[in-house]
Amino acid sequence: ARFGPNFRDCFGDDGQLLDQYYDVMSPDDMPEGGSLSNLKEMDDDEEEDEKDEGCVINGERYEPDQIKQLKLMMVLDKDTGQKISLYDFMIKESNEQQYTQFKDHTHQLHHQNNSHRHKRKLSDTFKRMFHGSSHGQDNKEMNRVKTHVHKKQMKQFTDLRLVQSINSHAGAIWTMEFSPSGDYLATGGRDGIISVFRVNKLVRMVSEDGVVDKEHHFALDPTPYRQYNFSSGNDILSISWNDSDFIAAASMDNRVRVYHVTREECLKTFKHKELATCVKFHPNDPKFLITGSLDEKIRLFNIKTGELVSHHDTNHTITSLNFVKQGNLIIAGAFKGKCIFINFNGSEMSDRSTIDVRSKRGKNKRKKVTGIELSPSENQILVSTNDCRIRMYSLSNYSEVCKYKGHQNAQSQLFASFSPNGRFIISGSENHQVVIWNDAALPSDAINHIFPATSIPSKSRSRSGSTSGVKRDKISSYEYFTDSNAPVVTSLFFPFLARRHSGEEIAFPNDAHRSYNSMGSMIITGNYKGTLKIYQSIASPALVQSHV
Repeated sequence: ARFGPNFRDCFGDDGQLLDQYYDVMSPDDMPEGGSLSNLKEMDDDEEEDEKDEGCVINGERYEPDQIKQLKLMMVLDKDTGQKISLYDFMIKESNEQQYTQFKDHTHQLHHQNNSHRHKRKLSDTFKRMFHGSSHGQDNKEMNRVKTHVHKKQMKQFTDLRLVQSINSHAGAIWTMEFSPSGDYLATGGRDGIISVFRVNKLVRMVSEDGVVDKEHHFALDPTPYRQYNFSSGNDILSISWNDSDFIAAASMDNRVRVYHVTREECLKTFKHKELATCVKFHPNDPKFLITGSLDEKIRLFNIKTGELVSHHDTNHTITSLNFVKQGNLIIAGAFKGKCIFINFNGSEMSDRSTIDVRSKRGKNKRKKVTGIELSPSENQILVSTNDCRIRMYSLSNYSEVCKYKGHQNAQSQLFASFSPNGRFIISGSENHQVVIWNDAALPSDAINHIFPATSIPSKSRSRSGSTSGVKRDKISSYEYFTDSNAPVVTSLFFPFLARRHSGEEIAFPNDAHRSYNSMGSMIITGNYKGTLKIYQSIASPALVQSHV
């Protein structure tokens, strides 16, 4: 059987595990890099819309009829010698020489389309794709990333810049995690390699002119500090750090290995009967780690002695794990859409409670749990599932607090995470984009503190007083940007803010700015092609035009 870390249908009619449980999904199976308007909607109150609504290419929207014309026009790819559609060419990264070779083909498309607006879009698209990199177009436009808002009255990522790109893996990056100290970032992927990068905590924001230099603006050393190589085909599925800079990694050879960042060799290896899908260090006792496996067991290991301390049978196929409540509670996510809460007393585990992660009406049930993240306040958790939804649960009574939608996660192992202050939630998406939500509805008093001279029109508020796009416990307002021409598998906020251009720390004028101003925030993404990209937010929020 061919394995890879995308969970598909797990059980047949006879209850046996199928070979395609871990069948890799090709990028060709993913949606094109379109806008969020063509996401598969699974809302309780809506039917799935299968209509093609067009897509966004390089920040410009193209309607279905325009896309059809682009796909009909064929041009010659200089690199491969094969004919490709003009549509494929437009979304492909290229250089100035390719532009010179293909620019005459735009006249053919102009002849077929009498729309002046469409001609202008094509012309601007080609100029933006090629002229900037070799004709000295100002750097301000070269690394600016266009962000979009959906049902929001305040845009918080008004000026986002791509400042660093690293080709770190030969294939998808399935997992990445910062060390607790923030000094290192570990990434793992399909190529069976763990790469450890040093982090520059004194990184500065780029200035508005967009000039990037390695010394001040690179958040990661582009050369890995350590690389741990597994055998070919052993995808790295999960990574965890402890406070002492030990790294634990689960791979597809049924093993969990332990390393220390200062050492080149593997220190411990823990073999499992079946595939180990996830691993997590205890937050307060660095010698303990837990693992989840396809054999439905959670195992507790002592990395100092190499012993199996205990195990607990959950009767569910485990797909994600996390410790909460200072390590006294374990939460396990299951393939069939459940979260199992397990008491942990230091060596023994016992069942506490189980919840179904699904809509209130029972739709979208039995969808795989792909991630469990603890909030910075440690009183809530984010649960990501394969129904294109993210849900927040209270740890006091295990009730659903809020539900977020806007990204696409129907088959992948995507998971959402918090910003350091807990005010933003971020997730990658199968349609090549990165989506950012506020953790809750933006309060009017916070907006008034940020924009004291502006009154928000009452029509922008819902009956419940929430921000537009919020209906009680559901948040469908967000910001998003296109990361690349491949699915975005992992995305995280850096655990600290970038400094000002002068090297000083950012000082916000009030608590509202400190909570909702994204200036200095840094985002790192890992995509299906093995590329890490780092973005900086360098400006304060702005009101969306319709609300000014």
